[in-house]
Amino acid sequence: MNKKERDCAIIELWLRRAPEERTRNHVLGFYHWLEQNRRDLVPVTRGGKDPYQSLQSVLTRHILGDSRT
Repeated sequence: MNKKERDCAIIELWLRRAPEERTRNHVLGFYHWLEQNRRDLVPVTRGGKDPYQSLQSVLTRHILGDSRT
């Protein structure tokens, strides 16, 4: 699975969550869920970024209540 496919799969799973569970406060819980249930989708570490930071980058435009959306 390439990065684009992985990012699309992560976003699809994120958007399946109830809107009240798609805020910045819920990203860490979603990350832990991915680690436990979809380890294949946990972002690959590159350039000093940790996987959690990479996940935040993937989800930035899809986090409700985020001023950057």
